[in-house]
Amino acid sequence: MIVAYYGISYVTVKIYIFSLKERTKLCRLLEVVSSPAKFENIPIRRHEEVRCRCRYDRLPIKLEASAHFKTFLLLQIHFSRIALPPDLVTDHEVI
Repeated sequence: MIVAYYGISYVTVKIYIFSLKERTKLCRLLEVVSSPAKFENIPIRRHEEVRCRCRYDRLPIKLEASAHFKTFLLLQIHFSRIALPPDLVTDHEVI
């Protein structure tokens, strides 16, 4: 039911089940939640690069180079309750 309701694959649910534990730290939680293949296609557009980098520099948790960088960034911004510029809101809603 979770798979159908949220529109995620059963593989993603299995990854979450096996990767997330009671004592999982926030950094690991963000890595796991931002890792599904469906998030690989969220592009960083040219005009967003500077805005993303500026916000990333203000966030406490850093991520090594990853195809899921923007997803990781948007999730961390969401949990930190930082306001998003209008051009990032659409991608935030997708995630």
